[in-house]
Amino acid sequence: MFKRILSPPPYSVDLALVFLRMFTLFLVYYGYDKLLHFEDKAGYWPDPFGIGPASALRLTVFAELVCSLFVFLGLFTRIALIPAIINMLFGVLITIRGA
Repeated sequence: MFKRILSPPPYSVDLALVFLRMFTLFLVYYGYDKLLHFEDKAGYWPDPFGIGPASALRLTVFAELVCSLFVFLGLFTRIALIPAIINMLFGVLITIRGA
């Protein structure tokens, strides 16, 4: 019984990777939308680092567009997930703080 619990079936890893790549396509979509409407969003974008709203939006676009494309393509996945995770954490923290 423990052997079955501790060693998942081989297809479960593949399924997890498919869901990860599908999720990154959503991030690519939102990053591209932010890039298209950069001038509109730069004025009111939250600035958690104190570097200015435009620079914070640039970092967000980088994390959502470029890093998500790297994850989708399977290039530098572990390194590319670091900015994406930080971006999502700040999004959650800013949302919680604003509520």
